[in-house]
Amino acid sequence: MPKYCPSCGAEVKEGFKFCLSCGAQLQAEAAQPPPAAPVPPPQNISQTQTYAPMQPKKTNMKLIGILIAVIVVIIVVVAVVFLFIGGGATDSRFVGEWEQFSDYISVTWNFKSGGSLEVMDIEAGTWSVSGNKLCINPSSQWGGSSAEVCYNFEFSDNGNTLTLTLAGVESVVLTKK
Repeated sequence: MPKYCPSCGAEVKEGFKFCLSCGAQLQAEAAQPPPAAPVPPPQNISQTQTYAPMQPKKTNMKLIGILIAVIVVIIVVVAVVFLFIGGGATDSRFVGEWEQFSDYISVTWNFKSGGSLEVMDIEAGTWSVSGNKLCINPSSQWGGSSAEVCYNFEFSDNGNTLTLTLAGVESVVLTKK
């Protein structure tokens, strides 16, 4: 018949003097019935499982910053190329009134931001910029040829003087009003 520890109720093998579960000294008595409700031996849990707190996923802010910087640089480069190398009828360097002085007369050229051109308050046509050329498409009111005329242009005097040159023809000098 099995023997039980009087302290904890664990089963004890024959011949042992101490309980292997709780360490209590055993009596040399005969087999004892188990206690009414055996108590399970205490368990020493030496391992405690710890969990690191969940952290939100970090977005790579450095990568996002670099991406934004690259986009800004691309926009600036496109704007510079558009404005200074040629960007169509809205090239702001031309927009406004310019005066052409001849021997005894002053002629006003008005480059409008929408791409239209007036000379001496007469609708002269449209204008656009392509590379280093200012191209003028005369209107029917202007008379003469209706073919596009493209001038080489050069700004000087901090952008206040514009020199237009046709190949083999005398230059036209315009001064910002």
